[in-house]
Amino acid sequence: MEDQLQRLAGLVPPWLDRVPTWLQAVFIVGLALILALIIERVIVTTAGRMVRSTSTNIDDQLIENLRRPLFLSVFFIGLVIATDLLALPDTLTHVTFASLGTIAAIVWLGFFIRLASLLLSIVSRLRGSYKFIQPSTLPLFDNTAKIVLFLAAFYFIFLAWGIDVSALVASAGIVGLALSFA
Repeated sequence: MEDQLQRLAGLVPPWLDRVPTWLQAVFIVGLALILALIIERVIVTTAGRMVRSTSTNIDDQLIENLRRPLFLSVFFIGLVIATDLLALPDTLTHVTFASLGTIAAIVWLGFFIRLASLLLSIVSRLRGSYKFIQPSTLPLFDNTAKIVLFLAAFYFIFLAWGIDVSALVASAGIVGLALSFA
């Protein structure tokens, strides 16, 4: 990750070297905010126009739900670059990166939960295609999808904070095996 940050930092204009570091960080955060707003507007207007012409509203909802995670991801990248540029103490840098990673995981979790619910409701309304997903079994699949997505989010949050999850995954496998034999 350090190598990627160095490459991104190399994209900074040379005249910016004469500006104090804290002002460079503010400039990068502002630039990231502007870029996030531009990307959000382009996605919403351009993709929104394209998906409005389709016969279903699935893609309309997908584009609408994608706005916030996309905006925050671009903005968080700017915050990460600015934090790295400030050369804060290692502990503070780690806490900042981990906090941003946690917030990003939660935001994307919300997006994927809405996406899974949307897709499952659509599949349950299709008659004859998927007999096992019906309106009566929809809550089961919806809850299962949410549990899997929450576990994936916890995994990424643990990775963001540098917590080794291999022991947890192994013990979950053993518990799953014991329950299957029971």
